[in-house]
Amino acid sequence: MTVEPYVQLRGNEVEVGGDANVTVALFYPSYDLGKSGAVDLTLYAVRAADDIRVKYDFDRDGWVIFQQKGVEHFSWSDTEPGWHEAAFVKAWGQYTECSHHDEECPKCPMEDDG
Repeated sequence: MTVEPYVQLRGNEVEVGGDANVTVALFYPSYDLGKSGAVDLTLYAVRAADDIRVKYDFDRDGWVIFQQKGVEHFSWSDTEPGWHEAAFVKAWGQYTECSHHDEECPKCPMEDDG
């Protein structure tokens, strides 16, 4: 069964179907990791998966990916619902130093004139 790509808004939720892609922009979230904006991802499919939450950590300068711990709607006695850090992705971690050292280039490190 093939699902045509679609994006549907429901309040603060976005439903993405088929092969559609969606971009979410966090405009100037708080510097406090506990209060900053986040994006929660949930998979609705035959294959179950934990939800994940993505936030930006300004102190470490990168993205934090949290994984849901436990499932709130199941009553498993050995787990508690909540989130724990599963991965950290350093900002601009894939960039390498440029050879041209242009001050307008975001890849070039700033040189100390002192």
